[in-house]
Amino acid sequence: MSPPTETRLTFLENLTIAINTVKKTYPDAQLYEVEARNLNPSVYMHKPTEITFLKAVFHVGHNATAIISTGMVWGEWNEVEYIPKPWLEDVVIPWPVAMDAEQADALLKIAGYTGGYKVITLRHPLHPDFDEPYYIFNVEGVFVFVGVDDKKVFVGDSGVMEGRGAM
Repeated sequence: MSPPTETRLTFLENLTIAINTVKKTYPDAQLYEVEARNLNPSVYMHKPTEITFLKAVFHVGHNATAIISTGMVWGEWNEVEYIPKPWLEDVVIPWPVAMDAEQADALLKIAGYTGGYKVITLRHPLHPDFDEPYYIFNVEGVFVFVGVDDKKVFVGDSGVMEGRGAM
């Protein structure tokens, strides 16, 4: 009899653990954004299963922020960090979202963006042209957006990623 195979948590399964962890301390927590990358900053990822680090940002209380990040093991989260200041330039992401990172990655590749990426960010930028959350892939220096709801793929300006709201 062969040993059981260990299944890896998906991006959303792992993020659900973070949300539940934060909500134990801050029941009113609302998800703002998630940064996903490899622990080795020089690694270009080619699929979401190569993500080894997540950092999730939440709105909590009255204009405060909670941040939680993974440790050295996928699926294990560090302590929640409280910051008594608001997190700006994002709209709350309704949970659960309709698309996992794996599906966003597949749409990215179908649209012809097959290069490696160092970061995937799930966020809903505060901008009049954005009406849904996006998976934003930094594909070799180009910010490629994949709509969580409409599933459209397009190139955006880095100003959105830097909080300037430019397109």
